[in-house]
Amino acid sequence: MKTRDGRWDEGTAFGPARYFNLRSDATLRAALEKYGTIEDWATAPGRNDLHYQWAVVRIPE
Repeated sequence: MKTRDGRWDEGTAFGPARYFNLRSDATLRAALEKYGTIEDWATAPGRNDLHYQWAVVRIPE
């Protein structure tokens, strides 16, 4: 998946279109590592070419 942003509504009529900033795994991990250590990372399938990203980040005290 490429990093991208834009409107999302897919014609669902659930209200106004939402703005998303979609990041590749590498881009998101690099952004999170600026704040701490990634202790756990997982992805799960989504729709189309998208997937969910989940992280646990340990932030130094």
